Amino acid sequence: MIVGDVQIGPHTARVPIHWEDLRHPALFPLLEATLEFAPEAGRRPITQIGFFGRYRPPLGPVGTLGDTLVGSRAVLESVVAFLTDLAARLEQGIPRAASSPPDAPGPRRRP
Repeated sequence: MIVGDVQIGPHTARVPIHWEDLRHPALFPLLEATLEFAPEAGRRPITQIGFFGRYRPPLGPVGTLGDTLVGSRAVLESVVAFLTDLAARLEQGIPRAASSPPDAPGPRRRP
């Protein structure tokens, strides 16, 4: 996964994300997305997290057919799980995962 630089706007912060398998790109999906963080007005401070993106299913036309049948559901479930985990980690101050060694490399930044 390549995480781009944070883009700060007047009311939002956006983070571009790119994911693909570099060794076998035709065998795995390609994802281009943006995480968006925006404050919500209310009695207490709340941040809304948005996820906007597109992906290309693997395996060409066969993958497109599989995606139509079941793949898009799996992608949606993966995105929901990712956002749920991200929201929980933000609420906790993003502690390091217990299984990660202290010097584990983080996400690569896009040049």
